[in-house]
Order: sequence, then C-alpha cells, then structure tokens
Amino acid sequence: VSQSRYRLLGIEEQVCLSRLSSMKAFIFDETEKVEESLVQAQLIAGHSKIPQNHLMISAIQAMHLFQVGEYKKAYEIANINYSQFSRLNYVGCFAPLDSLFVMARCLLEFARPREAKAKFAQVSALAEKWGEWSWHFMAEGYLARELAINGEVAEALPAASSAPIS
Repeated sequence: VSQSRYRLLGIEEQVCLSRLSSMKAFIFDETEKVEESLVQAQLIAGHSKIPQNHLMISAIQAMHLFQVGEYKKAYEIANINYSQFSRLNYVGCFAPLDSLFVMARCLLEFARPREAKAKFAQVSALAEKWGEWSWHFMAEGYLARELAINGEVAEALPAASSAPIS
C-alpha cells in the first residue's frame, strides 16, 4: 500500500490498509511485503494516539515474525492480539483471523497438531461466518493436509475439494 496513494485517508485507515495488505502478502507467503507493510504501519502510526493502531501493528508483526521463523514470539503476540481483538468484538475484515491463523501455524511448528487442528477449525468456522473466504480456505487447506499426512485420505477429500486450486 503506497502511503502517497492513501494520504487523504486518516492515520487509522492507513494502518488498517497496511494490515489488510499484510494479510494478502502473508497468504501468498511474500515475506518482504509483510515486512514493508510493518515498517510502513509503524511509521504512519507514530502520528496517532489511538490504541487500536497498536493492535493492527501487532497483528502485522505476528505474521512477520512467523515468516522469519520466530515462532515463539509470533505465537505470543498473536495470542495477545487475538484476546484483545476478541474483547473489542472485532468481526469481519477487522476480526483477528490473521492472529488465530498464525497461532495455528505456530502450533504445527511446535509439534502440537491436535491443538493446531482445533485452531484451524476455529479459523475456518469464524471466517465462514463472517464471509472471510481467504482465511476459510487457508484453514480448510491445512486441515485437509493434516488429515492426508495422517493417512486419513477419505476424510481429507471433502475438505480438499472445497479448498482453492493453486
């Protein structure tokens, strides 16, 4: 998101757009773009006193930390973010699905597949409820992958058939 393109927007809207841009980059595994969005959001938010900007930046930070292999830090930040966003009742595109997804991915990295599966199922259900299909299909893809890895191919097929073709 180019800062000059959005300079007519308020600081909060710019930070929010940086988070949305980061989500897209995270889904496409574009580490550099997530990092660029993080830096940009931090610069923009330096001119604001609204606490929700901190949540938006922390969400971007959790995605970035995950992508660079800092799983423990990513999990901790995502967990705090998820709690804060949930407490504030954020839903839809402002919901903490990115943080919940980072938590699930970290749990896989921590070799805790049962907990990861529960988190992916939670992401999928909430994303479907709020019409956030990118997160729904990402979570369903991981659920199908885990089933297939565990030899539960018959169970994986329905989930895989609803996942996007890449």
